[in-house]
Amino acid sequence: MICKKIVSIVFIFLCALPLRIYAFDSLDSLKHLLINDKDDTNKVVHLNSICREYLNAGDFKNALQYGNSSLALAKQINYKKGIANSSNNIGIINFNQRNYEKALEYFSASLKLRLELGNKNEIATSYNNLGLIYWNQGNYKLALQNHLASLKTYEEIGDTKFITNAYNNIGSTYYSQGNYDKALENYFTALKIQEELVDKNQKPDKYSIAAACDGIGGVLTAEKKYSEALEYYKKVLDAVQALDRKDKIVVALNNIGNTFMCLNKDDSALLFHNKALTIAMQNAHSTGDSIGVASALSEIGAVYKKIKKYDEAMLVLQRSYVILKASNNKIWMGELLSDMGAILTEQKQYTASINYLKDAMSLLKETGNKNHIKDVYYNLSRAYEGVNDYKNAFENYTKYTLYKDSIFSTDMVAKTTEMQAKYETEKKEKEIADQKEQIGKQNFRLLTVVIISISVIIIVLLISYVFYNRYRSKQKTELNQMLLDEQKMRTKAIIDAQEEDRKRVAKDLHDSVGQLLFILRMNLEKADKYAEKKLTSLGISNVKDSIKMVDDANIELRNIALKMMPRTLNETGISGAINDLLDKTLKNAGIRYNFESFLNGKNFEEHIKIGVFRIFQEILSNILKHAQATEINVHLHVVGKQLIVIIEDNGIKFNFDIQTAKAHIPKTGNTGMGLLNIAIRAEALNGTVLYEPSPIKGTITTIKIPI
Repeated sequence: MICKKIVSIVFIFLCALPLRIYAFDSLDSLKHLLINDKDDTNKVVHLNSICREYLNAGDFKNALQYGNSSLALAKQINYKKGIANSSNNIGIINFNQRNYEKALEYFSASLKLRLELGNKNEIATSYNNLGLIYWNQGNYKLALQNHLASLKTYEEIGDTKFITNAYNNIGSTYYSQGNYDKALENYFTALKIQEELVDKNQKPDKYSIAAACDGIGGVLTAEKKYSEALEYYKKVLDAVQALDRKDKIVVALNNIGNTFMCLNKDDSALLFHNKALTIAMQNAHSTGDSIGVASALSEIGAVYKKIKKYDEAMLVLQRSYVILKASNNKIWMGELLSDMGAILTEQKQYTASINYLKDAMSLLKETGNKNHIKDVYYNLSRAYEGVNDYKNAFENYTKYTLYKDSIFSTDMVAKTTEMQAKYETEKKEKEIADQKEQIGKQNFRLLTVVIISISVIIIVLLISYVFYNRYRSKQKTELNQMLLDEQKMRTKAIIDAQEEDRKRVAKDLHDSVGQLLFILRMNLEKADKYAEKKLTSLGISNVKDSIKMVDDANIELRNIALKMMPRTLNETGISGAINDLLDKTLKNAGIRYNFESFLNGKNFEEHIKIGVFRIFQEILSNILKHAQATEINVHLHVVGKQLIVIIEDNGIKFNFDIQTAKAHIPKTGNTGMGLLNIAIRAEALNGTVLYEPSPIKGTITTIKIPI
């Protein structure tokens, strides 16, 4: 059996220079700095830092927003380093979304400035990133040229982690050309560098090890050594699980699934791809990035195609295509259209297949990716052959052969191999020169020792001064935290007292007023029976109206009591209480709603249930009063140690100040009591409520409460 879908090297390192000027641990700290920032270089640095935080979390939408803001400000004040870093970050975002042409534009602009500024670390990063773009576009000669330039610069700096990454990327370039011996040579070099760190009692980089193992697994898969490949892919999975990289866990599971498919263990393949899909969907819920979902679906489609379940394959590939279309990911869209065209050919739907493949070709020619264009030409030749159009079949097969030869030609492989050989020779010559220089420096070391001793004394004094200032700062921070904690305790006490009053009033209404209404109704029923014999028709009507009024009052009383303290909150939990509130509130209001809960019966502490319910109750009330919505969607789920409630309506967009809303501080003079109550309750639960305009219409409100 020939495995028709072999996984490419998926762990390609897109290195970006960390912004080390500030070392804040959270987005909140960084955003807080922006409040007092002027339009200067510091603000550019902070905007770039926030961009990178979102980028590391896989939230490309917010990352791009802050990256563009940083770039615009850097250009406005002519801050070249800021322009270079912002361009690099935006390039990374486009790379992750497979917008390679845009990524190439931003990376090239970043490299030009960095060469001018002369920072070797940043220059090496830009060479690496450009190499990755050319690799994805199938231009392996330029890919290797840039990766070798990156390796050379990183070796000059002595950055072990990124030297490892450079070897991994060089290995990936050889792999894509089918030069598996050179690919393995570079992957094992990368692995050896990290293993030597262990021997030196230094901490190795797990991510770099994962990348090398993934590359080795890819080569072994291509050589049909599937069982050996599986062992390396399992090492990759262990590494990325230890790092808690959800996006890379999805990739590792897909690689294992594809290897099982190559072993003809299709049930196991589907099992791992579905595991990947589940994690990708969870990651999409928390980050908003659905690329992993599209990837898992396309892999499931490949398995269905292999076992000839063509209808199921088309369904999942179409789902993947819809996700990718939303992100305008032309390379992957073209690849999926090509796969769907091939399936239609297998189903003998040749005309439809040709239409799909032409659309795929149109998209892929915009990107210039030779590998995928080659596959489309091959699929077109088969489809035309199916309709007996041998002229077009021959023409497309000829183009397929030409593209294949241009990628895997012996000449191209020889040129790239020669390029690395020249680099290795240059590297050896440099090592010899370095050794000579080192001998010349030995006579200078005695003087250096004296200078260092004096420097140490100065440094000790400076460190003492720094520690003293840090101690004073820490004391001040602790005092502020104590005041904040005290304020939170007061707020919680007020809210607890309010809830106790609600419980008491609800109980009194039910036990006292409710009982009186019940007795009154019984008396009126007796009067009604008597009225039929003694009173006129008008009197009888008045009695019956009175009974109805008592019934209405009883219903209204019950509703008031339930709103004050819903019984379902204790009986069915937060999911049942919210669903019940939606049903009772919206069923007669002409508003559609969709409620989804992924809590699976999970229960929470009482103060969390009550607090979240009150916040949701206030938000729902605001939507009914102001949004003019016709549809409301509500989702409940737990991510990590947070309970998350997402409310989306299609009404009038909520008018609010973004920074104010995100900080949960109502704008003075413009905020109603409803928003103030929401902010206070969220603060009391150490949670947040975020308001965002929906991309289409209305408002998305997200409640996040730690549990």
